[in-house]
Amino acid sequence: MTKQRNEYIYYLTGTIQTKKPKKPSSRSKYAGQPFYDLTVQLAKPYKHITSLQVFLNKLTNPAI
Repeated sequence: MTKQRNEYIYYLTGTIQTKKPKKPSSRSKYAGQPFYDLTVQLAKPYKHITSLQVFLNKLTNPAI
């Protein structure tokens, strides 16, 4: 059985360069769910990833 994309957990090693709180468009299916737009610098093999969007209700560590 295949998992949904949101059921996977990724452990990424790196540093957060910037953190900007954002809100999705009112027309988006995520309307009303604030998120952070993170600019990151990750270690191999994820060096090609430069930004992440993290929804506040999915955070397990609110210190991000």
